[in-house]
Amino acid sequence: MGTLDARPWVVALTTSLAMLGACTGAGSTPTPASPASATTAGPPTSLIFRSDRGVSVVDATDGRLILDAPQAMPSPDFATIATASASDGTTTIGLLDAVSGVPMVSSDVDGALELRAVSAFDGTIALTPVTDAGGEPWAPTPRSTTHITVATPGDPTATERFDLRGNFEPEAFSDDGESLYMLEYRPALNPTTYRVTRLYLEKDKVWPVFGPDKRIVENMTATRLQQTLSQDGNTLYTLYTNQPPSYLSGTVVEDADERAFVHTLELRDGFAVCIELPASFGDLTPDLAGIAVDPAGRFVYAVDARDGLVVTIDADRLQVSATSTVDLSGIGTGPLAVRLSPDGHMLLIGGSEGVVAFDTGSMRRATTAPTPGGVTGLAFDDAGSLFVSWDGGIAWLDAATLHTRHVLPSPASGGLEFAEAVAG
Repeated sequence: MGTLDARPWVVALTTSLAMLGACTGAGSTPTPASPASATTAGPPTSLIFRSDRGVSVVDATDGRLILDAPQAMPSPDFATIATASASDGTTTIGLLDAVSGVPMVSSDVDGALELRAVSAFDGTIALTPVTDAGGEPWAPTPRSTTHITVATPGDPTATERFDLRGNFEPEAFSDDGESLYMLEYRPALNPTTYRVTRLYLEKDKVWPVFGPDKRIVENMTATRLQQTLSQDGNTLYTLYTNQPPSYLSGTVVEDADERAFVHTLELRDGFAVCIELPASFGDLTPDLAGIAVDPAGRFVYAVDARDGLVVTIDADRLQVSATSTVDLSGIGTGPLAVRLSPDGHMLLIGGSEGVVAFDTGSMRRATTAPTPGGVTGLAFDDAGSLFVSWDGGIAWLDAATLHTRHVLPSPASGGLEFAEAVAG
């Protein structure tokens, strides 16, 4: 299949922008727009975007902003969106329906708190005190004691507070809601390493996470590049390079020791394994790396866009099963967006100039499509429709050919993370 001409994207987007008009400020809802006349209207689907500032939901039919929620986080299954808004020493927490943006429940908790993790099990959330930490992702704040509040929106009586000795950062709830996984930074006041730990909520105890041979997981000094969760919500995959993070800028790793790995954490039983990747991954920057897991949870794919490598990891055996050299011409540079098709047969990689699709069985390039801007997200809805986002625009593509069906402006900031078909 040949590459696609970018001009239809531009024509359709220009037409749709004229119909939509200028977007209003944060928290407002633009007037619904007519679909672009140059294309067929998209399917009834809600698109969920996530950025550093919060969560947005956009109607894929007309580009209408359904929801703009600062200080918000979707649940791991994208069924709900949790919110936390602090004012005058009190934080209002709530759950919204992710498709419609309609509020479901809300309640107040004492203290000025910010959202850290959401449970898909029952909507429970973890919060920590509002801090003045810098903008670098996953950069620890020096502290000797960590205060964590675990609360359930809509139920003021279901609030627990934990005062933990040490420097902890909530990362994810177990799939049964009984535990909160955290990163523990050591030493607490001058962090140089970290490891994964587990807070048992009922017992108020922090226990280590175990790896192979029932050994406690080792401390790590590394930079997290990307992170993704399996569709069943049971396994968290994080792509690391052992290049030290910027808060350890004085640390040097010798070339011979440069390496990268995928850290797997089973959220059901707390079992963790590190899967080492080929040497080329060792000094990758976040913009040139990507990771995705197929919907069935059978394989995980790590992408090295600099050297054109895709590593296939057998998620059952927890080992690399294949390393493929692929043709990534046409995507430009990073940052990358990586996604698997619902049947797991197609791997899509988006970059600064377009999207390319590979057959996962052969890793042969299937088709490609240029985009008007750098790809910020890729998502399939339940009906198999493919959506691509870039700064200021969204496209609905034919999943098999990447031919454009519909283009519209996007009032959302951040990247597209999830698409949910709306029942007719």
